[in-house]
Amino acid sequence: MRKNLYKFAALTMFAALSITACKKHEAVDISGIHTSAAETMAETTSNETKADPATDNSKSDSSKTDASKAGSSEVETQKDSNASDALSVKSKIATEKTGKVSIEYPILSNLRDASMTQAVNELLKKEATSIITAWELDTEKDEVSINCDLVSLDKNKAVFTFHGMVNVAETAHPSNVRYAVSVNLNTGSPIGLTAYADVDSIAEYLSSDDVVVVEPADIAAEVKDSIKSSGKDLWQTVFAECDFTSVKDGTFPQAFSYEKDGDIYLIVPVSHAAGDYALVKYSPETK
Repeated sequence: MRKNLYKFAALTMFAALSITACKKHEAVDISGIHTSAAETMAETTSNETKADPATDNSKSDSSKTDASKAGSSEVETQKDSNASDALSVKSKIATEKTGKVSIEYPILSNLRDASMTQAVNELLKKEATSIITAWELDTEKDEVSINCDLVSLDKNKAVFTFHGMVNVAETAHPSNVRYAVSVNLNTGSPIGLTAYADVDSIAEYLSSDDVVVVEPADIAAEVKDSIKSSGKDLWQTVFAECDFTSVKDGTFPQAFSYEKDGDIYLIVPVSHAAGDYALVKYSPETK
């Protein structure tokens, strides 16, 4: 497998965007990461619990109770006390820790179809941690810290986003990482962009004056100009490899998407100066 599997759009803040292939990034201070395998879990119970997509990189301040275990620790948080346990899907956040790599991933329980539980959880963990193999990271040398956030959870669908930093040894700077995973809880299958939009419409939208940049909010206007000026053809190329549903195993998508309340949120590659990824909102006319 070739070294440069991760493709992203490298652009300056005011220049056109272009696709490059790059595995090597720079270092991030992750001094608190453990070097032995461990697991941490925070639980969410919800009939339909949702996080604001514009702030999905923030953590809940709910109280947590630690319970020590051999080789692992567990933290549980009740985020929706009004939800009925008998009717609600439950979500816990676990952490895969190996060497210098720390990646959070969700574990679901209480699914309507209990027989789908294993398939759903295997898929969630696989896609959450796929960056290790896709970027060909060395867990003993490359530093990785990625957090998982719940966007929405109900009896039919779960949506999670992931954000953090990857620092490949001996590189100039760390890279920000942001991606999303959506799963159909009735079939145990991933949900991708083609479930609610088509590549041509998205590419047209991103190259128009209508594009709405949610994050980074402080430089939204500049990022919008850069995204718009990149052109429809480039965005068609990028979104041909959107979400894990559109790429082969071992390959990291160039962009990501998820749906919430009829709106589609797009995680698109931008310049490193702009944060490497931007969150864009697309509201279909037919929603």
